[in-house]
Amino acid sequence: SILGEELRAQNCIQSNNSEVIGDVWKFDSLTLSKRVQYVEDGISIKGGMQINYKIVYPVSVPDNLSLKEVQGIFIRTFLGEENFTGTVKEAFNRLLEEYSGAEECGAGSDDYGYEDTRILHIFTNTQNLLTVAFSTSEYTGGAHGLFGVSYLSIDKRNGTTVTEKTLFK
Repeated sequence: SILGEELRAQNCIQSNNSEVIGDVWKFDSLTLSKRVQYVEDGISIKGGMQINYKIVYPVSVPDNLSLKEVQGIFIRTFLGEENFTGTVKEAFNRLLEEYSGAEECGAGSDDYGYEDTRILHIFTNTQNLLTVAFSTSEYTGGAHGLFGVSYLSIDKRNGTTVTEKTLFK
């Protein structure tokens, strides 16, 4: 999307160098941290919205696995859409569509600001099991924000998610 191109041009979205975990599994990440004007019900919210997104995702998996399918597990978890079939960058742009008309706020405008934070990272990595943690934090007014952490385990031998029932027999 145009917004994604603008953000990349402003160096807001950063792609990090691949990080090696194990022999074959390699990961990269996309990060965005930006404060934007935020309008709710036609009223500009003082302090705007702080957006913090980071996703770590595989860029290399063993030859017997489908990189696209394994990446899809990470992307759908990060985006929260079970049927999404796009790329990591398309998922980022999907999240940013809500702020597509927003202008960037300057530093020091954090009083009473809203927040949307999503972080997906590698939690544990063993020979056959990879567990990712997905942390969210959102504040859109009121007494307190919403916080959550969920975990997803992937069998590194076949690239599929592992259910709790399988993990805890």
